[in-house]
Amino acid sequence: MRIADLVVRSALSIQAERESLLAANIANADVRGFIPRDVDFAASLDDAVAAQEQGRTPDSPPIVAAVHAEEMRVDGSGVDLARASGELFQNSLNYEATMKLYGSMMARLKSATTV
Repeated sequence: MRIADLVVRSALSIQAERESLLAANIANADVRGFIPRDVDFAASLDDAVAAQEQGRTPDSPPIVAAVHAEEMRVDGSGVDLARASGELFQNSLNYEATMKLYGSMMARLKSATTV
């Protein structure tokens, strides 16, 4: 269960960081020349698991990269508000689902230790 616990905790941490970046992208949508950023979720999670497998604490920050817009807006911002809002909503759903998974894991662990 240790690896499952690590994966879920790391996923929650990465999703929380992604939430902050996506919100910052939306907040800066009107800033001329702003280039949005996002978290590479899969690579960040792979790093956390690899660190655990090597006996290190998986405490490195998530991998963040600039998101290059397919087309700059007329005002010079690289933020597509509809896309950014959709990604923020999807990330929130993923975070909620991961929290439910974690709660389920903890409930099973608790029931296994009380038997």
